[in-house]
Order: sequence, then C-alpha cells, then structure tokens
Amino acid sequence: APMKDVADNLVRQLIAKGYDGYMARAEVKGQTYYRVRVGPFAAREEAESARQSLARHEDYWDAYLTGD
Repeated sequence: APMKDVADNLVRQLIAKGYDGYMARAEVKGQTYYRVRVGPFAAREEAESARQSLARHEDYWDAYLTGD
C-alpha cells in the first residue's frame, strides 16, 4: 500500500482509541514522508505520558517527542 494510505490507517486507529492523531507530510532530501503524530499537548509531561501509553499499550516503541 502507498505510504500515505498506511499513515492514514494509523491515524484512524489512533483516533478510534482516543488519541489526537493526525498526519503531517514532510519532504526530506527530495523524498516525501508521511509522519503520524499525536497532539498537541499543553505540557511536555502530558506528551511524555501519551508517549509511554503508546509504547506500552499500542506497541509504538519508537514514538518520540518533538517540539514543532
């Protein structure tokens, strides 16, 4: 499946589980990537709590925090 479809499916799954999921398109070295994001959060602590929940309950072990 095209990467955009994979990202769309992940966003839908996250939203269904109560996360504020969305997709962000990015160009990196001439290639298009579709990043799946959750947020925004008012505080870093809230974001970290959600990251831990994603890792523990949804198997998104490589989830990380970003400030943009």
